[in-house]
Amino acid sequence: MSAIRLISDLQFLVANTEIDVIQALKPGPRIMRYELTDFEWAAIRPFLPNKPRGVPRVNDRRVLNGIFWILRSGAPWRDLPESFGPYTTCYNRFVRWRMAGIWDLIMKALAEAHDGSVQMIDTSIVRVHQHGGCAGGSEKRLMGRSRGGVAIKPMLPNKPRGVPRVNDRRVLNGIFWVLRSGAPWRDLPAAFGPYTTCYNRFVRWRRAGVWSRIIDALAAAHDAAVQMIDTSIVRVHQHGACITRNQRQSMGRSRGGLTSKIHAVVDSNGLPVRLALSPGEAHDVRLAGKLLSRLKSGSMLLADRGYDADWIRELAMKKGAWANIPPKSNRSDPICFSPYLYRARNQVERFFNRIKQCRRVATRYDRLARNYLAFVQLASIRLWLAARYESTP
Repeated sequence: MSAIRLISDLQFLVANTEIDVIQALKPGPRIMRYELTDFEWAAIRPFLPNKPRGVPRVNDRRVLNGIFWILRSGAPWRDLPESFGPYTTCYNRFVRWRMAGIWDLIMKALAEAHDGSVQMIDTSIVRVHQHGGCAGGSEKRLMGRSRGGVAIKPMLPNKPRGVPRVNDRRVLNGIFWVLRSGAPWRDLPAAFGPYTTCYNRFVRWRRAGVWSRIIDALAAAHDAAVQMIDTSIVRVHQHGACITRNQRQSMGRSRGGLTSKIHAVVDSNGLPVRLALSPGEAHDVRLAGKLLSRLKSGSMLLADRGYDADWIRELAMKKGAWANIPPKSNRSDPICFSPYLYRARNQVERFFNRIKQCRRVATRYDRLARNYLAFVQLASIRLWLAARYESTP
């Protein structure tokens, strides 16, 4: 009886006890990895210039977040998302404060509390992008245009059933934005939709061979009278080197670090016909047989001295073509070579110069060789579209 009474007393106490409900806090606005936290903003804010008079400045924190977005993504200033305000405001504030020594002042103030017991010194070399090399001339924006979109649309996969796909043109513009800016996929502006949609579409169509089919269809009408072959080395970013067995991903190690080599065959107009990828330390002729397998009869092959090999000349002769390649200094047999015709070989160098205007091609950020080669194909597709459609009246 005592046990039953004890249980009834406990039930009475539990029934009459007020239980406090713990409610979760409302989630605040998400802070991206490139934005300043409250602690960082409180540490930097006292060092910024004061403006007690005149029109108040635009929100300094928003402008700094825009500057840090450019720092993190490496995108051009014109591609700054609208959430950070006008790109001219961020750029002008960045330059104005640099001239005023604000960045040096903040760096010195933060470095005063360093550990002085041990100090280390070293250097690191940074490659200058061609956009920073004081090159003149204007460049075309790599966003979707009407005639190029009409040319690509019939080559995209068709989906007659199920839920309709997200706007293909918007997704393609997002992919071309990443190609042009070199920014990570996570930093894709919201105007192009979720970054996962653009990335998944890029990878899915690469696996389905869509990019290869588009470049093959556009290059089917190339000028076969003259073909040029050459290579270009691209440095691999540290974000693209974090994968086991890098040798299977067309990465090679040399004095400059990890590199990859782009092999290309172009026509007389500098438009790509065949593309391939190899490790950076590989010889130029490693993929020459594969790239020249479709050499047409009656064409002229232009290449530098690195391709002066007997088997390459014999391959061109079997195809009915003529290899106009300068001889090496150690060649004993005389060959037929025209320096005047060889001058046209600069078209292949111009091709590499144009595709490296896309920062995703100028530096390799992709771990998988197939993804990086797909970006090279996309840059080549834009060249073909510009030559065939955008230049017509």
